[in-house]
Amino acid sequence: MHSGIFVFINYPDHINNISFSGRGSRNCRYHYEINNHYGSLVPGQDRNNQILLLNLKKYIDFIRHSINVDNNLSFFEYDNFVNSDSKRINKNYNTYTRFSLKSAFDSPINYTVGGIFRYNIFKTNISSESHSRYYSFFQDLSFKPNKKLNIKLYFDEYFVGRENKFYMFIRPNVSYAFDKCNLSVEATAYNMMNYNYLSEYGISDYYSEEALYSVIPAQYLLNIQLRF
Repeated sequence: MHSGIFVFINYPDHINNISFSGRGSRNCRYHYEINNHYGSLVPGQDRNNQILLLNLKKYIDFIRHSINVDNNLSFFEYDNFVNSDSKRINKNYNTYTRFSLKSAFDSPINYTVGGIFRYNIFKTNISSESHSRYYSFFQDLSFKPNKKLNIKLYFDEYFVGRENKFYMFIRPNVSYAFDKCNLSVEATAYNMMNYNYLSEYGISDYYSEEALYSVIPAQYLLNIQLRF
């Protein structure tokens, strides 16, 4: 089992820099650190930052799959002023998780499936709580019945924007090699649902915004290679 833990915690000035590292088991390493590198914009106030990073990688032989999990948890507390208003006490909570499961079969078919989840919360002492969330899923399918033919299908599902609008991107890829004439042919496609834009929603302690990003229209490509 391959796993690792990284912990970062920030406290006020009266605690100096402290760090240590070690190994919890044969393949498990950890790092712990306390420091005071960050200061507040408000005189006499200090930021309280805490970050925890976790990573787990494991190959399970009897089911011929590998598992990969990454997680990031963070907490930030700080003071500031906006537009000459009274002092604001801000708290920000964040979590980010990515997981994937990948097959390693000794067969023509293999796949990778997984997802990403992100959640963000801002709290202040003078305004209501605001939050944003983002999640997506992905699937990669591979079919290679012989050395000449290779078929791949990529699926990505996004739930983004203020209302977590659904987008699905499909990208097939098919290639075939003709050994006798040194010819190879590859066909692929992008954005088969022909989306025009992708939205993204973000927040901070004093604003929220939703941005729209242009997406390249649907494309269908054919690639032919002839080797002499």
